[in-house]
This record gives sequence, C-alpha cells and structure tokens, in this order.
Amino acid sequence: MDLDLTTVKLGKRAPVVDPRALAMANYVPAGLTPPATWDNTHGIKDWGMLLNDVLGCCTIAAPAHIIQVWRLSLGEPLLNVPNEVVEGYYSRWAGYVPGNAATDVGFQELAVLKLWRASTFTINGVGHNLRAFVNPAPRNRDHLKLGIYLFGAPYIGLALPVSAQRQETWDADSSWAGYPGSWGRHAVSIAAYDSKEVVIQTWGKNQVATWEFIDAYCDEAHVLLSDTDWDQPTGFKYAELESDLEALQ
Repeated sequence: MDLDLTTVKLGKRAPVVDPRALAMANYVPAGLTPPATWDNTHGIKDWGMLLNDVLGCCTIAAPAHIIQVWRLSLGEPLLNVPNEVVEGYYSRWAGYVPGNAATDVGFQELAVLKLWRASTFTINGVGHNLRAFVNPAPRNRDHLKLGIYLFGAPYIGLALPVSAQRQETWDADSSWAGYPGSWGRHAVSIAAYDSKEVVIQTWGKNQVATWEFIDAYCDEAHVLLSDTDWDQPTGFKYAELESDLEALQ
C-alpha cells in the first residue's frame, strides 16, 4: 500500500542565515565537474521510516539516512537505525519530550549540524562524526551533484507545496497548489541524480523529483563531510577548508 502523504509529519523550521557559513564555491576548483549521473542508493528502496510518519523529526531522520549512505559507500550493508536513536536525538537536540505533542515542533537544520559537529551521532554504539559542512550556491545543480558524487548525500530543506502530495514524481507546479511552503517545510537527503531528476530519501523510501522541483522549492542545502572524506584525490580544496575551519574555531 502506498504511503498517504497527507498523513505524514513535516518538521523543518525556516532556514537560519549564518554569516560565518562556509560557501562550497570556495573549495571547488575550476574544472572539477560531476559525472552526468551518479547513484549512492546502492539499490536500497526501504531506508526505514525513523518515526517521521508520527513525529516532526525530519531534521534528525535525514542525517540518519546520510549516515546510512556513508556506510553503504564504504561497502557495508544497510545500517539499521533504531527508532529510539532518532527519538533520542530529537529529544536531546530539539527539546522534544516523548509523549508530549506540544513539544513536537520540529527543528532547524543548521542547529542540527552545529550540535552534530560539536559531538557525534551514535547509532548502535558507533559514533559517526561530522567533520565539516559547506553550503552550495542556491540553484547550483553542479554543487549538489558534486555533493552526491564526492560526499554521499547532501542535507537539504524543502519548502514543500501541496501539489507534491499527489505527485508520483515531484515536479514544479505553477498552480495555486504549487506555492512554496503551502504544505510545509521538510528536511531530506538526496543520494542520486541524472540530468533530469534526483532521488530523495524521505519517509523511509526513495522519492524521485525533477531538478525543476529542486530549483523551485529547495530553501537550504548543506554538503556534509564525514571523517572518511578527507585527503582524497578529487581536486576538492580540503587544505583550504581545514584552514577556514580552524579560523572559525
């Protein structure tokens, strides 16, 4: 049975602008271009709902999916993420009190990233560290593609339109139902692309969306680097990024 998108929960708050944010453009050298197509889903179709059907915990569930992609890219099987892990971080970081619906108010992506960088994201006793994150330029498809190709799965925010509730493939809609944010805001990861579409991980499944949809409704994007992403022969300016991170600290 297909998931009824009118019943699931959203939970991303409006983007926060931090003037200290590191722009991805500063670390992408001229000539570094992504492949025409790339797929980090490794054939996975069921990622686990991670409570996002009943809680507005998408800002926690999406990083959990990103960690799953990281582990798959290292040749490991799909990481099982227990629901209590997601609920625990939603409680610890966002202030959710289990059983108290009044505290189920979502969270900010930037706050999640800062808290994660300062600590760790532990799943099944194993800590997963966020070494850095950089922000792609708005509507820069090559930046998002490089984020997938080099680093697994960018963490993006969507100002979802009501029209997406009835679309098999999410696409831009010029009608009243396509107004950005008319459904609400949602945090997701994206782990695959080609010239026409991307593959989003949300509500436990892969959701296909057109690039036009991303252009129209993506209200923030972050490319996440794990500890295993550094010093690889890609041309990405790791040394400059490390220097800028030290300056920020």
